[in-house]
Order: sequence, then C-alpha cells, then structure tokens
Amino acid sequence: MKTLFYGGDILPMTGRNTRLDALLIRDNIIIDTGDKKTLEKKHEPIDHYVDLKGNTLLPGFNDSHMHLLAFGESLQLCKLEGTGSIAELKERLHLFAKSTEDFWIVGRGWNQDYFLEGKLPSASDLDAVVADRPVVLSRACGHILVCNSIALEAAGISKNTQQPAGGAFDVDDEGRPTGILRENAMSLVFSKLPEPSAEKLEHAIIAGARYALSQGFTSVQSDDLCAHPMHLNKLVLDTLHKLSLEKRLPIRVDEQSLFITLENFLSFINAGYKTGKGDGFFKEGPLKILADGSLGARTAFLTHPYEDAPDTCGIAMYTQDELTALVIAANQHGIPAAIHAIGDGTIDMALEAFRCSKAEMPEHTLRNSIVHCQITRPDQFETMKSLGVLAHVQPIFIQYDKDIVQARLGETRGQTTYAWRTMLQSGIVLAFGSDCPVEAMDIMPNLFSAIARTDLSGNPHGGWMPAERLDAYTALEGFTRGGAYASGEEDIKGSLEVGKLADFVILDQNPLKVSPQDLLNTNVLETWVDGSLAYRK
Repeated sequence: MKTLFYGGDILPMTGRNTRLDALLIRDNIIIDTGDKKTLEKKHEPIDHYVDLKGNTLLPGFNDSHMHLLAFGESLQLCKLEGTGSIAELKERLHLFAKSTEDFWIVGRGWNQDYFLEGKLPSASDLDAVVADRPVVLSRACGHILVCNSIALEAAGISKNTQQPAGGAFDVDDEGRPTGILRENAMSLVFSKLPEPSAEKLEHAIIAGARYALSQGFTSVQSDDLCAHPMHLNKLVLDTLHKLSLEKRLPIRVDEQSLFITLENFLSFINAGYKTGKGDGFFKEGPLKILADGSLGARTAFLTHPYEDAPDTCGIAMYTQDELTALVIAANQHGIPAAIHAIGDGTIDMALEAFRCSKAEMPEHTLRNSIVHCQITRPDQFETMKSLGVLAHVQPIFIQYDKDIVQARLGETRGQTTYAWRTMLQSGIVLAFGSDCPVEAMDIMPNLFSAIARTDLSGNPHGGWMPAERLDAYTALEGFTRGGAYASGEEDIKGSLEVGKLADFVILDQNPLKVSPQDLLNTNVLETWVDGSLAYRK
C-alpha cells in the first residue's frame, strides 16, 4: 500500500536547510520524496493520503543508551523520584509497603543531594518503616542502593564480610554495615531477589516500549542484561528475540549486552552471540562494559581525588588488563565495545583498551564507543577521534549534574566536562540518549537540555557553560542520525531518504522554528513504525 504524507513541515535530516513537500511510502519503506503533484502523477494510484495539517514530520527518535527492561519494571516499583527528604522517602515506602503483598520491596529514584537532611539514608531509616520484609531502594543513578537490616542479613552482609572487588558497602565507626551498597556490592543483594518469569519480562519490555512510542522513539539501544543477575542473561535475550519473532515488540531494539566477566562473555560467544544477529526489530549489539559509577554517587573513577571527598577517586570496576582483555575479545569476534565511562580516569582506561585492540587488529573498523563520556579532558578527544571512538551522550544529565560539578571536581576540572560542542568540533560522532530510567526518556526535556543547557525553568540565564550549547538541528541529529550511526544502521534509518525504513514522528511544532522554552510545550502527535501508525496522542 502506498501512503502519501503532505501538508506540513517535513524535515528529512539530510541538511540544515532541506525540507520536503511530500513523502511517499510503500508498506514499510520510503519510496520517493519531493513535490506532492509530481509524486501523485509518478506513482498513481495512491492508496492513502495523510494531511499533516501544518504539523512537522521528521525521522523517528533513537535513544542511543537506555534500559528498556529496567524502565518497564520500574513502573511497578516504589517510586522515589523527587523525594526531598529521608522523611518523605520513608512515607512513600510506608504507602507502597501497604499496597503490595510482595515479600521483597524494591524501589528506585532517590537522590541524597535533594534531601533536607543532607545525608544518605540508612538501614535503620528503612527498619523504622519496614522491619519484617527485605527492602532494597536504588539511588536514581543506579550505582548506589540502600537496604534494610533484613535485606543485609539475606545477602550475608555483616561486619565480618569482606569488601567485594569493584564495589563497597559503607560501615559505621564500629565496622557495622550501614545499609549503603555501591557498585559491585549491590549484586550481593540483587542476587537474592526473586527471579522474574518470562511473562513478567515480556510485560515490562512491552510497557517500556509503549511509553517510548509516546515520546516519538522508534528505536532504542538498550542495556537490559544489567537488570537482573548474570545467570538470567539468556532468559532476557531469549525473551527479546521471542517478542520480536512474534511481532510483539513495538519498537526497534539494539541490545548493548552487559556480560560482566570475560568468561561469561565468551560463553555467549560460543553459544552464537553476534552483533547484528536478529531481525528488523531486535538485534544483538555491542558488548556493554560497566567500567565505573556515577558522579552523583562519587563512584565515577577520576584521575585525581574528588574535591568534596579527597579520600577517594571513585571506583574502577576493572583493572586495565581486565578491561583490555574484554575489548580485544569482543573486537576479535567482530563485536564493538560500548564502555560506560564517566570519570576521566575510566575514559583513559577505555581509550587504552581501544588502542591496544587497534594495535592488535589494525584492519578492524568496528565502532567502539564510550557511554556517558562526561568528565573529560581535551587530550582525550584527540585520541577518541584518532581511534574512531563515538560517544553516547545524555543531555538531560545536566539538569542535575550542573549543580554538583564544581563541588565534585573543583572549578578548573569542571570547565572541560559535558563538552558536547567541543567533541563535535573535534570530529567525534555523538549519539544522544536518556539512560532511562536513570532520567526520564521524555524527548522534549532531552532536546531542550542539549540546546539551552539550563534547568527547565531557564536557569542559569544564558546556559551553563554556554559555549557547549548546541543548535536545534544538531540536537535533533543526535537523536536521529547519531543514534543510527551508533548502531551501524545509518543506511536504513536516521533520515528520511528513499530506501530507508518508514519510521517517523509527527510533532505539533517545528523544533527548528520555536524557542528552546517553547520546545518544552511541543507534543508528539503520532509515531509511525515500519510504515504503520503505532501511537496517536
């Protein structure tokens, strides 16, 4: 069936000043673009017409790094986003505990930097609310959790427990665990949670994908193997393949697969894991490597200590040899590596691993990448460019991070961070995303953050580090062409061109014509996936 779209602003994202009068698709493929009358005459008969009524059509958005399964599951958890105190956290926990019969109570979204008490919550805080069931509450970043005493006991954590490699649990002056677990230590508790059924995984994935459609996302690059312990990796991957084969996956998913150990990764390689394996809606993608933590949790690994915590440089999850071995193993099997690296120390380690891999296999053209790439130095950009390393960037992160950068890093180090414009000028490809559910995947606040670099109220005036602001077209590129390039699919999506997939979004305002503040009032009217209407506001 041929469908002709006309009567609005059609932005093909093939050039800053390029506009289309009309777009013609046959089934799920764009077959022609140009003048409406010319297309009608050339391709008659047209089966269906869509009058855009002055609205704006552009390629479907692509979130280059998020957690679809974890987001879908988070919709059923104790929601702690926006809590302004430990007292409010406790009240939400109380209400949620009353509403569920689940033995394990799980939640996420708190951030101690917003708490009136100015401190982390503790096991004793949670015990005062729920003492007879284990409670596990993750910080918004996902790199710290707090649990109550019964959860600590279930995980076997006591004053006699040895600190785990690549992680830590906090202790008081007498050596007793406080309930705060960081990085790899969190697995001690997560491994005790009840295992989900395949049906629950399906429900969560579909729920997350349907929300993505409401924000105009037609594709995501998702890390879903971090949502559950390592032994469930196969179940998660099998579930995603099954949903796709049964045509029940509403959006396209490229899996950034987190295989934590070299042994675990090689076992999946031997079982057939391969970048590109799958179909049009689900593909196995790069090896995702979680190499450090977050700035807010002070677990991002820095080359020098934190300004406000001079006793620590953060946490490196791997040694250099371990990280290099993972990257080389992936690249040897034709699989790119996507390394979560927030601190400049971890970025140094990632680049050294990529350099070693390139030295061993100079002919490879794999698109290795750094996920987040926040605390940077100009010399690192030169190395990234020379190695062809791209960056998965989350503009929405500055909504919170802009208020803590100077405290965490000091003024001098803070001046070269979140340097999106400089990275682009250095020749580095940027692919934009949200890291949802760490932050909301709502598209307009994400675009706004890239363009304005202020909070959603417009502060600070003129933007935080305004030299790094991006124009609207470049921001849209990050969520369209950049994401397609990151997954190696720029030949089939990311722009509206003949032969590419009919994945697009219709907005009620043209992002290139409105102010950044008005962008926040722009709505997704429709989302089309594979030539079919998948969402209507």
